[in-house]
Order: sequence, then C-alpha cells, then structure tokens
Amino acid sequence: MPQFGLVVLVLMILDAANLHAAKPAERKPGQVRESLSYIQQDRILRLTVIAMFVVFIAAYNLQVMMLLVASRMLGGSFLIIAAVCATTAAVTAGVWLKYEHPKSCKRANAIQRQA
Repeated sequence: MPQFGLVVLVLMILDAANLHAAKPAERKPGQVRESLSYIQQDRILRLTVIAMFVVFIAAYNLQVMMLLVASRMLGGSFLIIAAVCATTAAVTAGVWLKYEHPKSCKRANAIQRQA
C-alpha cells in the first residue's frame, strides 16, 4: 500500500505545465519488421522480450488454464479443482524458495539423502 501513496505524492508534486506530448512518428511501411529486426539483433532486448513473453503467459494464463483443464477434462469436481490449485501453489512456492533461499534447499536435500 505504501507504493500507492508514493504514486499519489508524485502526481501531486508533478508540474503539469512542463509536460508536453512528443510528435507521433511518421508512419511508413515496414516499421514493425524493422523494429523486430532491431530487437533480434540486440541481445539484451531479445532476452527482455523473451522474458516478458514467458512471464506474461505464465502470469495471466496459467491459473485460468489449470482451472479449465480441471473442470472440462478432469470432470470438474471441487476436489479436483482444489488439488490443481494446491499443486500449482506448491510448485510456485517451491520454485520461489529454491531461488530465494538456495542454502535451505541444499540443507533439505542433504537431510533427505541421509534418511
């Protein structure tokens, strides 16, 4: 919630008189192809676009897709939908823990190997 307050503060401080719109770029054939070619040549831009594509697909479609699969292909009972949601949450939490706390994951793997 503090981020929202920060946005409101910046908007209150902002001097609207200094804002001015840039002239739109002149339209010509091949602009999209040219920009895609430029992105493909630059390694940083290419990796950024790929990462954004993967994140957007996962963030916006994964939960909806999992519920549709559970409801239409697996019979749609409440227990199946709950199991799919719990599995998705567990996998997400596991991946997050692996990258945020790698030492505790290594310790857990070592304890599991000893057992």
